Amino acid sequence: MASGYQNVRSEWDANGNLEFLDKAGNVICRIDGVNRKFTVPSGAGVDLPAEINATEVALADGKVLIGGASGVAAEKTISGDVTTTREGVVTIGNGAVTKAKAKVFASTEQTGTGSSQNVAHGLGAVPQIVLVVPTEHPGTPDTGAFDIAEGAHDSTNVVVTVTANVKFKVLAWA
Repeated sequence: MASGYQNVRSEWDANGNLEFLDKAGNVICRIDGVNRKFTVPSGAGVDLPAEINATEVALADGKVLIGGASGVAAEKTISGDVTTTREGVVTIGNGAVTKAKAKVFASTEQTGTGSSQNVAHGLGAVPQIVLVVPTEHPGTPDTGAFDIAEGAHDSTNVVVTVTANVKFKVLAWA
């Protein structure tokens, strides 16, 4: 046996895993022969590099690594409405962004009540951007101001308080 290696041995266990054992027979680490996972017993330490350089990962031309449900990255090609070049330039295809695909809501004209109002939006998600646009004020511009205040929007309604009798429309994006 070569000097420096006499304190470690390896063997296959009954489940097909390759185990590395210390001189006393304690498992140092295990390579799962079925799921290809490397494990270390709890309490043991493993020194790993702080980072992996891109030059250390073999990847076919035009491929990217995408994480999967199993937690293991897989080599994939980006396709569909978005493409990318090997230089990293991303292109969104013509006609890929449409109103039908976007989560955008535009209300019919509403009338302010001076109290909190729910305007059902149908987005199925909490809007990230809401714009309340006054469309008609009941008086002349010199007769006074009006208020528009947003409330806590949810996945069903945009919540606003608008001065009584002020007409408005709501635009929302999820």
